Amino acid sequence: MNFVSLGQAPPPPQRLLGSGFRETGYERVGELYIRRYEAPGEELVPLRLRTLRNADTNFRNNGVLLDGVGPG
Repeated sequence: MNFVSLGQAPPPPQRLLGSGFRETGYERVGELYIRRYEAPGEELVPLRLRTLRNADTNFRNNGVLLDGVGPG
């Protein structure tokens, strides 16, 4: 799972991510910052999109886009 923010933003609180997710990367790409998270194991993990929308990403419209969902 990736969180993209416009400029630096704090990491999302663990309660938004769910149990087991850990940060695996943080990088700047132009004006955007990308935080990468991984769930333990290879099982799919349910996410609550309404909860994830509460993450502070500095975007005016804080929607959630999941790309590449599924075993890969």
